[in-house]
Amino acid sequence: MADMFAEFAKKTLIENLGATGEDLFLRVMAKKPVDEKSSLDEISEFIMTIERVGLVVSDKDKVNEVDLILRNRLKEVANSMSERENIHNLSAEIEKFLKEHDLPSDKDILDYAKYLALKYKGNAERIERDITERVKTNIKSTVIRERISEEIKGFLTRYPQPEKTDIDDFINYIRLLKLGYSEDELREQIERERLYRKFHGPRDSVETSELNQFINLVKTSDNREAVGKLMQKQGLSYLIKDEEGVSDKSLSELVDLITPDENDTKDMLEEMGLQHMIKRK
Repeated sequence: MADMFAEFAKKTLIENLGATGEDLFLRVMAKKPVDEKSSLDEISEFIMTIERVGLVVSDKDKVNEVDLILRNRLKEVANSMSERENIHNLSAEIEKFLKEHDLPSDKDILDYAKYLALKYKGNAERIERDITERVKTNIKSTVIRERISEEIKGFLTRYPQPEKTDIDDFINYIRLLKLGYSEDELREQIERERLYRKFHGPRDSVETSELNQFINLVKTSDNREAVGKLMQKQGLSYLIKDEEGVSDKSLSELVDLITPDENDTKDMLEEMGLQHMIKRK
């Protein structure tokens, strides 16, 4: 809003002082110009200059009226800038929280939302929803990255020096999984992994984060109900909740994303003529 203040001031001066107001605006802009980079203090100085010069060229009451209008507008600008700054700072704090807690519990999210609400005078429930959705998005992105990485490693184990047709088939296979992964990024990741293996051999898995441990837990379990109960016990129920609470459907979607059904995958590939993607060449 700071960048619009000069235009508002010009309009206000002309409406209240006519041609004198326009001349006054130009004179003040020459002395104390304001633009989108101007601070609140600079805008305040701009208003004081209008008042000071205006008292020389126009009626005192009219100048005071203009001064009041501009100062009220300045308060609106200040409030808007403060709100935007709070939103920016709040988002930055949530991002920091996500980096430090890749798999927070329900209680962690609730308490941090309360902390931010008190610090920024915000709505705790809204902040909690925001954090929860961002955690879910981060976890889903991590799961997809891990799955893509494993698929690429398996592909390059079967095809150490893949031909273009092999890569194209693999790309089609990944596309069928509907993971929302960019083809260009996927091709680049395949080439990066191929070159790494050529000079260093296969990578060793060294991930030990809470999220990776959780992913491995889901992969090694064949009991979805037990996984759901364990998640609730560990305070991770927000990952399998919908509007009505903990949901079997949400649990199934999460488990399927982490550990797809091999038979379903095999059937799908055979239907598409891509069965060689899951067999050794």
